[in-house]
Amino acid sequence: GSDQTFSITPESGYQISGVHVDGSLVGAQDSYTFSNVTANHTIFATFTVLLQAYTSLSMNLSSQTILQTNSIDISGKLSRLPDVGMNLSNLPIVISITDPDEIISTVNISTYDSLGHYQLEDLSVFAKKGVYTLKASFEGTSLLYASVSDMKSILVGSQAGYAIIVEGKILNGEGIDSHNKTANRIYQRLKERGFSDLTIQYFNYDNSQEGWDAIPSKTGIKSAIETWASAMMNGSPAPLYIIMVDHGDINTFYIGEETITPSELDTWLDTLENNLNENALMEKRIVIIGACYSGSFIPTVSEPGRIIVSSASNSEPSYKGPQESDGVRSGEFFLEEFFQQLWRGETIKYSFEKAVEQTEIFTRRGSDFTNANTPPYFDNAAQHPLLDDNGDGFGSNILSEEEDEDGYASQTQYLGVGLSYDANSANNPAEILDVTETIYLDTSTSSADLWAISNDDNQVASAWVEIRTPSMTLSSTSNTNQLEIDLTNQFLTFNESSSRWEKTYESFTESGMYEIFYYASDVETQDISPTKRSVVYKAKMDNKFPASFGLSLPDNGATVWTDVILDWQDTTDPDADRLTYTVILSKNDDTFSNPIRIEGLEYSTCLVNLPKDPSDNWDFCDVYWKVQAIDIYGAITETAVRMFHTDNTNSVAGWIKGYVYDQDSGQPIDNAVINVGSLSFDSVLGGYYIGAVSPGTYQIEATAEGYHSKSYSDVSFSQGVVLNKSFALSPVSGGMIKGDINGMDGVNLSDAIIALQALSKLEISETLYTQADVDGDGKIGLEEVIYILQDLSDLR
Repeated sequence: GSDQTFSITPESGYQISGVHVDGSLVGAQDSYTFSNVTANHTIFATFTVLLQAYTSLSMNLSSQTILQTNSIDISGKLSRLPDVGMNLSNLPIVISITDPDEIISTVNISTYDSLGHYQLEDLSVFAKKGVYTLKASFEGTSLLYASVSDMKSILVGSQAGYAIIVEGKILNGEGIDSHNKTANRIYQRLKERGFSDLTIQYFNYDNSQEGWDAIPSKTGIKSAIETWASAMMNGSPAPLYIIMVDHGDINTFYIGEETITPSELDTWLDTLENNLNENALMEKRIVIIGACYSGSFIPTVSEPGRIIVSSASNSEPSYKGPQESDGVRSGEFFLEEFFQQLWRGETIKYSFEKAVEQTEIFTRRGSDFTNANTPPYFDNAAQHPLLDDNGDGFGSNILSEEEDEDGYASQTQYLGVGLSYDANSANNPAEILDVTETIYLDTSTSSADLWAISNDDNQVASAWVEIRTPSMTLSSTSNTNQLEIDLTNQFLTFNESSSRWEKTYESFTESGMYEIFYYASDVETQDISPTKRSVVYKAKMDNKFPASFGLSLPDNGATVWTDVILDWQDTTDPDADRLTYTVILSKNDDTFSNPIRIEGLEYSTCLVNLPKDPSDNWDFCDVYWKVQAIDIYGAITETAVRMFHTDNTNSVAGWIKGYVYDQDSGQPIDNAVINVGSLSFDSVLGGYYIGAVSPGTYQIEATAEGYHSKSYSDVSFSQGVVLNKSFALSPVSGGMIKGDINGMDGVNLSDAIIALQALSKLEISETLYTQADVDGDGKIGLEEVIYILQDLSDLR
């Protein structure tokens, strides 16, 4: 006659799917109460066996650069793959911290909600100077596999660093206001990243500037590098930044009536380094030059332990930035974009790559430029920033993650100290977050609505666009003056109802591709936001559509990693117009209602990194994809649709990409074959290739009909790393490979010896003497030896 409670609790790995009492289903509860029990009852339950599911674990740090004894916050999320709404609260997470001496400590925490979020505040274990590495790990349960987050690094220092800022000028003072603007912004960025006036030497022609130390002079700058920096770095070791903003020429930086040459700067740095103690010498010396032809400094200034960044190559001018509301352009487009990223707490490598991307878009030569696919840059830009951090004297425009390659040392180097950038922070300066999607206008329409969305409309002093017309063509030549791009400037007006900055522009009258660059200035700091870009296509009468083409890889229905190479057929335009491709991908939706669009692709293949963020995870999904070929007037030809399934449970590959081109003419070689171990990849139209390779060490070789093959030995591929490797192939001409003096055995050391013998007029056969005349001018000169030595060193 009393109440009786019956409890049913499943063991680990099982889930109740139903409970029956006296033959009737009563649901899948864990506990059942029966009142006034007067007879026996029959109770049985059914269970579902639960297999372990895969998981992913993210980890975010509040900062990746801090001073000793400071603290950071850590947050992240544990996710079940796929997400089925499982309760992920109170699951153990272990934070592992490895200090600069390789001593490991751990902190145990737990997820705090059903979604799997975790958080650790005020982690204070950073007493040593150097690099700490952190990771989060989840050991797993009977229902969930274990997972580990990506490794994150924290640079802990006793000082943010030291900086020498030099504003230069030419005698006529052209552009001094622009250079002053950029130099002052860099100074402010340094202050915001933990530098102080005591750790900055600021050379500026205006002694009223905040932080001013002296008028620029060769004597003063030399003393700052050799003496001031030496004392500061020895006293409290930290990186040194030498930042130079001005006009320039080949091997020349102007400071009024004086100049600084690469050899002088190199000598000053040598003196500094000779005076540094062992600890101070371990800190990087970073030279950043924003000037025309600044790449000419790299061969001389380059040394191990130094990072050299130039805004342009040794043969190119640099361009000023956009026209701002005060009528003064920023002095150096690349430096402005570069320091925007450094200020956000990004590495030098990442900041350089983002600034390069923006600079090469901003300085696109024009739609009719015909040499876009030739070495060494294989693009359509007039300005190519360079970075050298391996001390070999050669700057790279495309960086690597491989040891001994440019980019490796820079991927752990940050500017100063401070919080990592938070896009949602209310304290950030004005920034453009989103802009107009690509617009296609027919021949009779000349107006379009342009818009931008900012992070904080109250923080925006003004917002505007600069419009580049289809016929504008940029030059790559100038004197010592920096070049300006004369674009149409249009202010945007804030629309409260749409919460957007808008403008109806009514002068899209010229057929072709317009580029729209978006900017906002901050109401307090007057800082200019990083560049955002959109495109407007204006149709042309009687324009023909690109030829039809199809998709190649992956196969329809294939299972792939979320980092996947997509490949499709090359196509052509009947009017010989320049083409680009747009890849469109849709998650679990063959109607493409909310797709990802990757626009402006030059080649018929690309590596796609699909989102893996817990809030938008494309793992374990059906991904529908198609490709559009678009000419410069907006005519589109689209492929059929394919689908692939994503599954990241397999091991991650590495990737190799690059170009194959004629060593003599620089023209791309299509249909070359690149062999990596047992794998092979073909170059597409434009000489570009890309392929996935399992981690390991291989010999790689490129072959093409009519060319001598070329190979690299012991090339290492790491998991998740993209390796850039291009091949300059020597053509076979009349049975001879250029530079192969001995015959058909390829260019080797014996050819260099014969060339040296010919140059020295030693006894060699007439046949060998003739064959040693590589350039065919009837003479044996030093250029023959240089040619062969360069080929041996893979410098060409």
